[in-house]
Amino acid sequence: AQARRYADMPAEAWRRIDPLADAAPGSPYLRLERGEIAAARGWPRLGHEEILIAKSLAPEDFSIDLALAESQFRRRDWTGSEQRAENLAKIDPVNSGLQQLLDDQAAHRMAELRVELAPRTAEGGGDVAPGDGLEPAVPLYTPPIRERWRLFAAGEGATSKPEDARLERNRYGGGIEGRWPDVTFELVGWANSGMLDHAGADASLQSQPDDHWTLGAYLQAFSMETPLRAVEVGTRADAVGISAGYAWNESRVASVGLTSMDFTDGNDRLQLVADFGATVVDTPKLDVVLRPSLSLSSNTLHDTPYFNPERDASLMVAGELWHILWREYERSLSQRLIINAGGYWQRDFDQDVIGDITYEQFYRHDPRTEWNYGLSWSHRVYDGDSERSLTAFVRLNQRF
Repeated sequence: AQARRYADMPAEAWRRIDPLADAAPGSPYLRLERGEIAAARGWPRLGHEEILIAKSLAPEDFSIDLALAESQFRRRDWTGSEQRAENLAKIDPVNSGLQQLLDDQAAHRMAELRVELAPRTAEGGGDVAPGDGLEPAVPLYTPPIRERWRLFAAGEGATSKPEDARLERNRYGGGIEGRWPDVTFELVGWANSGMLDHAGADASLQSQPDDHWTLGAYLQAFSMETPLRAVEVGTRADAVGISAGYAWNESRVASVGLTSMDFTDGNDRLQLVADFGATVVDTPKLDVVLRPSLSLSSNTLHDTPYFNPERDASLMVAGELWHILWREYERSLSQRLIINAGGYWQRDFDQDVIGDITYEQFYRHDPRTEWNYGLSWSHRVYDGDSERSLTAFVRLNQRF
């Protein structure tokens, strides 16, 4: 069971450890291992409970105390985790597991910079298709303030070149983020410039009431999802959305999201997205996930200068291949290939086939530095016209 946890096969590890721990509930090391595997399966609360039981059975054991400090870190009890780690450092300061935890804690206390850049080239699609474009985003977070809070500043942009026009929108803002064991809250105010100067704001709330459910809600004034063709003619859109996800474990996850957008030109848009992901291959270096998804939308206004179907729907099936190319202690390089294809229907137009192919790599140098980069080719249909686009993207998460 432990070997399979180390090999990133938590489902198989759980199948072995669960009956052993049930048969010997007073064994601290079996309870510890069940807790570690539960955390790996996406059940941090169950994992924490099991480790606490192991701690009660062997209160002086160093490895159990270390696992408890790691669990506190996962459960966002950062102060408690750091205090426990400091006590453990007095006992065995060169322990490799403890050094890794101390490194994670040090990274958590740092400022955080995220950089994303995604240039896109496209052909076809007609007047309402996005066309060539560029989407940069740079948020910067302060170190934690009183454990739970972070201030941040951010800049985002979107440019598009449908046919010969150049459309541009930029926004700059700042806000605050709050993080608790089961809740994350974010509030930010924006100043928009480019084709339309106007204030905006975003507020989001995410809650995880147990090890399976994730609930979310957000409000957006002058949403970044407003089409640039709409912004070009002075139209803004506010958005409100709710979402719910249920994870049986790390191998089976379902989610649904509902968004309502209110455009200042009188259009009301309603969007529903649902998907389900299931891991069908689980090996030490290769995972394969199948992900069917359904998307529906409706709009009340017609003949707008932006893409605005009265009714449309898509049914897609994606295959995701995750592969670890290399790993050495904290450093790792992995790759992912996503092939997504399905049918698209828009009222008053013929049905069509749409899809996309994405290849990306993930490089993690240590808890401070992570890179993600890749290419994505997409085929979409806008009012019966096909658009083919190629997007390159690079993302950096840097703590300092």
